[in-house]
Amino acid sequence: MRRISPPSLWCALPMIVRLIRPLALTGDGGLLTAAGNDYGFEEIFARQVAAFGKENDLLICLTTSGKSQNVVRALEEAKARKLKTITFLGRDGGSTAGMADVDLIVKGESTARIQEAHKFLLHVLCEIVEERLAHS
Repeated sequence: MRRISPPSLWCALPMIVRLIRPLALTGDGGLLTAAGNDYGFEEIFARQVAAFGKENDLLICLTTSGKSQNVVRALEEAKARKLKTITFLGRDGGSTAGMADVDLIVKGESTARIQEAHKFLLHVLCEIVEERLAHS
């Protein structure tokens, strides 16, 4: 596997970002607060999916309990807009299980252990994507 050292990563970053257009739906505190106040906090991610999501984009959602209504609503909006979806879930997957194209469920009761496993799995997913982008 090809490793990218930190200095080369900064050089490669514009190419990677241009190819995959990443957007963290948790990154804009003002937007989250405004959407939460105006539409309810269960809509904070769904409103962003509606604004930014395009057909065949990928939405990745994380919820330890699988019961987060804001994640459920984001997945519903993504499905309506024909986005691809992956969920990282904990425990038994909760009500979110089965909503995404791919569910990655970490069985267990410890929130901290579930979140650690999610973080590891996200890193593995990123490595796979980076490797495929490097060879495309």
